[in-house]
Amino acid sequence: MTRLTQTTAGRRVALLILSGAFVATATILVAYNAFAPVGSVELAVGQVATADIIAPHSITYDSEMLTSQARQSAADAIREIYDPPNPAVARQQSQLARHVLDYMDNVRHDSFATPVQQKADLTAISAIPVDVELAAQILTLSADAWKDVDSEVMTTLDTVMRNPVREDGLPEIYASLPNVVGLTVDEARTDLITGLVKSFIKPNTFYNDERTKEARKQAAATVPTEQRSFAQGQIVVRGGSIVTEADMEALTQLKLVNAPDRRLQMFSGALLFVVILGALGALYLRQLHIALFYNLSVMILIGAMFLVFLAGARILETGADFQSHIYPAAAFSLIVVVLAGPEAAIVLTAALAATIGLITGNSLEFALLAAFGGSAGVLSLYRIERLNAYFRAGLVIGVVNVGIGLLSVLLQGNVDPARVVVFILAGVLNGIFCAGLAIVGLYLVSSVLNMPTSVRLIELSQPNQPLL
Repeated sequence: MTRLTQTTAGRRVALLILSGAFVATATILVAYNAFAPVGSVELAVGQVATADIIAPHSITYDSEMLTSQARQSAADAIREIYDPPNPAVARQQSQLARHVLDYMDNVRHDSFATPVQQKADLTAISAIPVDVELAAQILTLSADAWKDVDSEVMTTLDTVMRNPVREDGLPEIYASLPNVVGLTVDEARTDLITGLVKSFIKPNTFYNDERTKEARKQAAATVPTEQRSFAQGQIVVRGGSIVTEADMEALTQLKLVNAPDRRLQMFSGALLFVVILGALGALYLRQLHIALFYNLSVMILIGAMFLVFLAGARILETGADFQSHIYPAAAFSLIVVVLAGPEAAIVLTAALAATIGLITGNSLEFALLAAFGGSAGVLSLYRIERLNAYFRAGLVIGVVNVGIGLLSVLLQGNVDPARVVVFILAGVLNGIFCAGLAIVGLYLVSSVLNMPTSVRLIELSQPNQPLL
């Protein structure tokens, strides 16, 4: 390789070979899923999944099925609405009771009728049912006792009819009548009073279908659209479970139901992306950083680090929020700024962020973490010859990452305190790891390229180190 790079033509050949190796490796990392078998499944609602079904890529979608179920639950929670009690019904029943009791009193005082005739007159009342036993009980009461029964019937009826009386609530009202009758009334008269009052009680409030439907419609409308998310590698349907409609919706969104073989398209798209990104990067470096462009050692090192950090993102992007947000992608920027300067470092950071966003299911969140965190680290890293500058840059990176995590929570509309704590902790640890990884990386870079970095200078300043 050394002999090959001694001439201009040789350097071009070397650059071409290295570019081809970079493009091939980056394409494999981006299109990693294209090398897996087609994940098509044949299931239907109600069937049992024979094995775990894994999400081939990350996705967040509006779930019509879960939204419909949530809205139906909200609507079902609204009880049936009844109209307010109609006072006309209460007045009507009170008047009817007054007329019937007056008639009974007249029958009781009919001195010309025999007891048999009096019983026949009472049982002939059509407004309420009166059997022979009840008639006999009414006729045997004394005048004072009948007066008390008459008064208690009217009072009890008035008390009951002032409250809502529903058709389906009549048995409960009948059962509670003894508690409404005055406490001074004995048990025998209580039975007579409740028996008479039952006959006069009539529903005074009725089901309002229109108002009930409108209230349920409004309750359903207040339920927001339910979102469902799956990370790449997460189990969508667990083996042995019965497939639900929500499961089928998720499989459809993930294009796992009779999914076509798109591996060639995925690989072609990844190759096109890497070629375009590599070409733009090469043109940028050749036009604005020509010395760096022809420095094969530095270019190989930057390309290798790019691929290493890209592979790390590919591994950790299938994890949970904490694992994804703790990944120190900004350490790449802190190392590159020493090798290529701040301008080139920011451009390369943007390229890495775009690629990470692509391999994490077109995730804007992860792309912003890599882009903003790395750029903040580059812009805050001055006096690179000082070791504490990297810890200061790591602090800035941590603050930016916490901000991106909180922004993600706010935009998703799901302010879960547990997720907020996870993002804050992951952001802080990310900044610490970036600073530490950058220092370790600089030590390795200085050893490979023999560059006088701050870490290398500290090592050489030790008394036990040999002179240069």
